[in-house]
Amino acid sequence: MEMRLKGGGNAGSTCLPAESVFGPICALIQDDRVVLSSRDSEWWIGLRVENLAWTDRVDALHPVVLRPLAVDSEHNLLLHAMDAAGVSGQWHETIRTAAVQPHVVINELMANPAGPEPEQEWVELFNDGQSGVQLEGWILEDSGGETRLPECLLGPGQYALVTNEAYDPASWVDRPPSPEAVIVRVPKLGTGGLSNNGEPLRLRTKDGKTVSTVPSIPSPKQSTSIARISPDALDTIPGSFLNSADGGTPGAPNTL
Repeated sequence: MEMRLKGGGNAGSTCLPAESVFGPICALIQDDRVVLSSRDSEWWIGLRVENLAWTDRVDALHPVVLRPLAVDSEHNLLLHAMDAAGVSGQWHETIRTAAVQPHVVINELMANPAGPEPEQEWVELFNDGQSGVQLEGWILEDSGGETRLPECLLGPGQYALVTNEAYDPASWVDRPPSPEAVIVRVPKLGTGGLSNNGEPLRLRTKDGKTVSTVPSIPSPKQSTSIARISPDALDTIPGSFLNSADGGTPGAPNTL
């Protein structure tokens, strides 16, 4: 049963086509997660999904990701929400999560390494999902062209470092990649290398579907990477990307 806020408060007019209306907020239902967002006002929410509970703020720049949820399953959600004026309400919904989907993100990139460019540049991919993903035929695209990836099976929770063929993981001036990371060498990374001044970068499947993007963010100094604050941070939120610690963290969790 759904209860509407006094005076309105339904998010239907602001939700995207792929989203569902959940009281005053929008819900993007995926396989192992639900992304909650609000584009027109700020809400404080308390949410319970079976034995899991969250309390957080939701607004245009601060979506909330609920995870982990069982895939391809029904879940009962109980939402309490209150806006800045103290108007509150409660909603109950039953949702069904999707079958397992690939969740590969551009997690970090080094456009301005301490070593030579473009040889020591890299783009880090992370499999944030529950199943392995074959990257063969996937495309990294910058403002000037495409880089098609070779065969690489990226397991759940695994990192891949996409590099030029001349990349030296043992360079004495650049931080070495994690031993667990998969190094994926390509003839050319970006159009003549990654731009230090920042340029948009996106990852597409071999079918052309965009699955991850990074906005244009300049590298402020040498040996500083652009890093996602967490693997599930949304591409569309400016605060999802920050500068990393010196040297970055190639093939490992980001340090900001």
